Formats: sequence, structure tokens, C-alpha cells
Amino acid sequence: MTLTTLSNKSFGKLFQWAFKRNKTIIIVFSILMLLGITGVLYMLFELHAREYNGDLSGTISSLSVSALSVAQFGALAFTFLSAIRTFSFLHNKRSVDMFGALPATRETLFLSHLLGGMTAVAVPYTGGSLIVALLTMSAPGALGTGLLMILFGLIGIAAAYTFTAMVAYCCGTSADVVIITLTANVSFAGIVLVLYSMMASMIPGITMHSLWHTPLIALLSPYAFTFLADKYYFSSETASFIFILVWIVLFAVLMFAAGLRAAKKHKAECAQGEVIVKWMPVTVKSCGSVVCGGLIGIGAATAGVSGSGNMGSFVFWYLIVSFIAFIILHFIFSRGFKSKFIPSLIAYGCTTAVVIGLSFLMTTGMGIDTYVPDPASVSSVAMGNDEFKDPDNIKTVTEIHQVITEGIRKENTYPYYFGSDQGYNTYYNEENEYNSFQKQYPLLSSGFLSNSFVYNKAFGFTTERDYSFMYYPYNKSFDSERIELLLQKLVNSDEYKKNRNEVLWNKELRSRVTPDSPPTLVRTVYLPEPYAEGAQNDYRIDLPSDEAFLNGLYDAIAEDILADKEYYKCLTDYGDEEVDEFGMDTKLMVEISLRPKDQNNFMDYYSLNTRIPTRYTHTLSYLHSHQILTDGTTGYIS
Repeated sequence: MTLTTLSNKSFGKLFQWAFKRNKTIIIVFSILMLLGITGVLYMLFELHAREYNGDLSGTISSLSVSALSVAQFGALAFTFLSAIRTFSFLHNKRSVDMFGALPATRETLFLSHLLGGMTAVAVPYTGGSLIVALLTMSAPGALGTGLLMILFGLIGIAAAYTFTAMVAYCCGTSADVVIITLTANVSFAGIVLVLYSMMASMIPGITMHSLWHTPLIALLSPYAFTFLADKYYFSSETASFIFILVWIVLFAVLMFAAGLRAAKKHKAECAQGEVIVKWMPVTVKSCGSVVCGGLIGIGAATAGVSGSGNMGSFVFWYLIVSFIAFIILHFIFSRGFKSKFIPSLIAYGCTTAVVIGLSFLMTTGMGIDTYVPDPASVSSVAMGNDEFKDPDNIKTVTEIHQVITEGIRKENTYPYYFGSDQGYNTYYNEENEYNSFQKQYPLLSSGFLSNSFVYNKAFGFTTERDYSFMYYPYNKSFDSERIELLLQKLVNSDEYKKNRNEVLWNKELRSRVTPDSPPTLVRTVYLPEPYAEGAQNDYRIDLPSDEAFLNGLYDAIAEDILADKEYYKCLTDYGDEEVDEFGMDTKLMVEISLRPKDQNNFMDYYSLNTRIPTRYTHTLSYLHSHQILTDGTTGYIS
């Protein structure tokens, strides 16, 4: 009898019905969140029970971020289950008739079910996540990060739930909703994956890792929104983060509007029928065939099946596999071949033509192979493990990158092809060539040039290139002399010197660390003929460990390094030999291993290992003044 009293003003009762319909999901999700909180508490107690007397904030913060990420995953998994369950009434004729008989508009039914189901997921997620954040993120900045992650999760729930609800109104069965929701989320990301796989297999410098720097991967994958927002936020990819955040909100609004329209158009007699919006299965079939055909085609061409890396091999396998995938998907959606086969076949043909056309276009490099960012548009660049923000150093890095792209184009002709090294095999293979190269280009041969470049643009996006598979230091295809000179310029910069020897410039760090073992001064003597090649003797002396001595030593070394115009010689085994009175090569080193004073965490160790050539007069004078060295400037240790 109560149902007959419903009106559009009785939104609350329909909301309660949808909320209670998710009772099982609420209970299960709440129990899982409680178990997760218990696990976090146990790990906190374990951390504090260990012999740590220092700052655990970094470790606890990492634990919190991991726990919140797991909670986000759980929220999205239960969002999918809840949405399917909440809107399953649309796919049962008796349920549709019952709700259609209520004195409530279809918009009211849609909105009440949507908000009721979303609330059922959001309440346990938010409550549990807040408890974790408050337990583990006491610092204001860290707590703000935790609250942002919770917000990302809630926005992701809204986007995923509205998308699934819209699909539910467009389908005749719950099975269709499941298939379309899952394949739609996977297919678009899969197409981007195929695109990047093709580029990575053909175009020099492109790797699959670059895929994660583009927010395009999640344009039509609402169940991935939350995790990409996390990634771009933590990696400080500002433009990608803003883009994905704005798109998540816009997508949720668009899906909400589309769901409202679908609710108004929905007919009760469509329950348990086929998919009502015909372009949905057509799109899914086309996208699914691209993903299947593309991945198998790339794999076959790369492996050399039916022709090593050639385009014919890719096209052959793409056509076979994609058509089989298309037939299977059409059979699933159409319950056979009776419905819309010709329109679907036309859509498949158009998609295939685009993919094959794009594949042939990639064989030209499309300008990607020669692209080097304009230094003025770059805020920072990472070359391997070294990051540079100084404009002059950014310019130097782009010049090094430019030399590599010039070498690539000089030695190769179009078209590029799948899974090959593009002919980069002209190395210095003879032993005499190899040794000569090492001595002529010490920085290059010592690994100071990383093959990877990650540019953070001033407007927030990221560009990445990696030439690990084609650029080896001993490759004749590249202008090694020019690269060596640019590396010398880079290594001689104040920014590189300070980044490499943090303890010399960071006095706050000095106050927090202490030698882990006695600081040591080492004089290595390389013995001349007739001794065996590479024979050497090491003479060692322990240095004082008190802070006053070490601070004076750090200051002296820092002054000498900043004034050193040939600092690059200190980083290699060639080009900076010092010959003593017996004709033997010598090398003087300061070696200090440092650990935090109040923490036994081996992950926080620092070290100072730096050469002290004869031109480092401040350091040598300091060592002489403390009776560490006993002769003029040769660094002799008595």
C-alpha cells in the first residue's frame, strides 16, 4: 500500500530502497575496510617496535599512500558490482512494470537509484579511508595528500557509476551491461596501447614507458581515472593532472546528462531485449577487433613471423586476427548473425583502413624520430638519474639529444620497420679501437651519458625518449667527439657538481649524518711496466671523525670543486693522471660513508667519494695543516 503513495516528492523513499538494495555490498566493503585498517595498525606497531629512534614519517607516509590506493581499487570494484545490481531492475519485465507504475517520473527513478547506489559505496570507502589518513598522516601536508586521494576516489566513483548507469539504460540485459562496460573501459586503453606499441616497435626513442605520460589513455576509461589522477599528482605532471581531473568531472557530468536522457527514452518493453543504442556494440566490436588484431600483428611482425619486421607480416596477421575477433564479438552482441551485420562490417572495414594507413605512416617516423623539445619550453630535464633545471644545462642536454637524432637519420633510410634495431650495429669491435675510444672519450665510455631523456615542459606535459636499444657508447654512427665535449660542459656546471655531492653543499644534511665507518684518504698507485696491466697498490689512512674536522674538509673540497674547470677529469679513469717521481700514475681519493645519526635505516645512507687532484690546493692545504699529508702537493701518505 505504501508504494501507491509515492510521488516525485517522495525521492527519499526510492533513495532508501536503492541504498538498502546494496546492503550486502555495504557490509562486505565495510568489513574489508575494517580489515585493511587493522592491517595498517599492525604495520604501524611493527614499525615502531623496531629499533628506530628517528623520523618514520617517510615510511609511514608510503604505507598510507599504498593503503589508500588499495581502498580506491576496492571502491571501484564495488562501484561496478553495485551499479550492475542497482540498475538490474531495468532488465526484468516485472520490475520495470512495477517501477513504471509508481507515481514518480523516470528522471526521479534514475536519480534516486544513482545516488542511492553511489552512497552505498562512498560511505564505507570514505569512512575507512579517513581513518587510515588520520592514523598515518599527522603532518598537515601529508594529511592534505591523503584527503586529495580520498577526493580522487570519490570523483572516480561518480564517473564510473554514472557511466555504468547510462550503459544499463541503453541495454536490454544485465549481461550486455557487463560486457559493454568492461570492453569499453579496456578497448580504448587497448587502442592507445596498440598505438604506442607500434610506435615503440618502429620509431627510435619511443618506449612503452612513454604511454603513462599521456592522459589520453583514460579518455574513455572511467574506471582508470582515479589511478591516473594519483600518478600525475605524485609525479608532479601538472598539466596532465589538471587535464585528467577536469576531464573526470566533465565526463561524470556528461554521463549523468546522457543517463537522464536515456531514462526518459527507456521503454518497459525493452527489458530483456538487445542493446537499444545500436552504436554501442558497433563501437565495441570495432575497438575490440583493433586491440586483438593490433597486438597479435605487432607480436608476429616483431618476432619475424612471415617476414622479419616487415609491414606485410603485420597487415597479414592483423587482418586475420581482427576479423576473427570481430566475428566473435558480433556473435556475442547480436545473438548470432541476424542483426546489423552489414553496418557492423562497414564500421570494421573503416577502422581497419585507418589502422593500416596509420601503420604505414609510422614507417616515416612522422617527425617523432627527429623531435627534440625547444629548451625554452622545458622547465627541467632528467637524463638518466641526473636532473637539470638550469637553462644552460637544459640547452646542453637538448644539444646532446640533437646529436643522437642526427646520427639516427644519417645512418638510416626510411621506412622504419617493426621490432628491429634499425641497423645500429657499427660498433668499435676491435680491441685496439675499443681502448682508443675509452681514452679519447672518457665520459662517454664511462656511462655518463644516459640513453634516456625525460623533459618536463613549462606548461606541465612530459616528453620522454629512450635510445637504450640503439645507442651504445661505442657506436660509430654518432658524433662521439661532439657528445664528449657537451658532456664535459654539463659535468663542469655548478648544478651537476652540487647534485652529485650533496653533503658538501647541504649543511642541514651534514648536521643529521655521521660517518658509518672511519673516513678514509686513499692514494692509489698504478704500477708501470713491467708490472701486469692494471696493477695497483692502495695506501690508506683514516681521517678524524669529529664534526669540526669534517666540516672544514667539506668546505675545502666544495671550494675546490666549484673552482675546477676540468671537473670531468675527476669522474673517469682516463685523462687526469698524475705521475709521481717514479713515473707511476697516482690517484688521491677521499672516501666517506655516512648514515643518519638517529636512525639505522640502511636506505638513508649517503657517501662522498671524490678525487683530490693536485689542483685542489685548498683541500691539500687543509690536509697538510692537520698533518694528514706529509709532503708537498703530491698527496703522498706516509
